[in-house]
Amino acid sequence: NDIPPEYMHCLNIVDGILKFDPMDMFRENRSFCKYLKEITVTIQQESRAVVQQGLECKSNMTIKTRTTKNIRGSYCSQSSIKIQELLGLVIKQRVSVRKAGLIVGIVLKTAQNYVKTYKDDE
Repeated sequence: NDIPPEYMHCLNIVDGILKFDPMDMFRENRSFCKYLKEITVTIQQESRAVVQQGLECKSNMTIKTRTTKNIRGSYCSQSSIKIQELLGLVIKQRVSVRKAGLIVGIVLKTAQNYVKTYKDDE
């Protein structure tokens, strides 16, 4: 009775009583819980479908093996005549290894190796 007596005539007894049914709150919570459960089930089903799709994609994928970009062909052995011509041009005629290789038809690095091997053996 916190209300002063002079104001009691303004209030209706029914106004002070809330029209609240605890079952309404229960029904609302229950429907909200049902809604949450439906969303959860839907999300779980969708995630299973996504995982299943991923597994199917992985099973359908072909495994790529790593290959080298440039596969080297067989080595080309030079004839002894070409090697003798190369060494004759480089040693006797003092032609550069590069020019001698071009004249004889031997790749520069190979010509350099032949000349180096010859000089090392001397």
